[in-house]
Amino acid sequence: MTADEAIGRRDEESLGSVRQRLATLPREHWILLGILGLVVVVHGWRAIRPFFIGGDLLYHWGLTHTILLGTFPPEGPYIGLPAYYPPGFHLILAGLSSITGLSVPSATALLGILWLPVIPLGAYLLTRRLTGRADVALVAAALTAFAGGLDFTNDRLWVNSMFLVGHVAYPIYPRDLVFGILPFAMLAFLRATEGERSWVGWALVTGGLLGLCALIQVQLLLPIPIALAVPFERVVRHRS
Repeated sequence: MTADEAIGRRDEESLGSVRQRLATLPREHWILLGILGLVVVVHGWRAIRPFFIGGDLLYHWGLTHTILLGTFPPEGPYIGLPAYYPPGFHLILAGLSSITGLSVPSATALLGILWLPVIPLGAYLLTRRLTGRADVALVAAALTAFAGGLDFTNDRLWVNSMFLVGHVAYPIYPRDLVFGILPFAMLAFLRATEGERSWVGWALVTGGLLGLCALIQVQLLLPIPIALAVPFERVVRHRS
């Protein structure tokens, strides 16, 4: 067997292995992938349409440009005054803009599209963990993604939607990143409460994710102790 034949055979085996893995995926995983893909299609078009730039987004872009110009931490609306937002969101936008060479508005659009599936994915994983039922978790993901008031205007206020996806459709704001991270922080918290040997590692993951949220928008963490108490109470009741 020649080297080319050996390489071709390995490629065929790899392709066959991928096909076998895809064929063995549970049906709920295919449904979940369909929901996440549909989220990008239904809501991702907002990022490529013209819209009116106003409100806090101008402030966030101003802080991002301040970082790109070499000032850190970014200053507020007046020289010498500190910004009243943590710098996490602006650092992400500035880094994405620098790495890709995109303008700050284009980097915001890219981040928004990439972040769209995160919230429904977190809703699915957290609900699956709490209920142990894939069907309930799929309903939670679908409701998170598509329920509520869908607004197709150019400048959509986040308060128009009662569901989390209303927060993440473009333009993306700091709170959108936090809402996407929090379900995963709660999952790590639940793993830490299971009493396994790796509880310290999961506790550190929980603290790291919540710390990341604090670097992005700290006020959203105020109700977190109550939010964490709910799944913790469920774990304790399940053990008893």
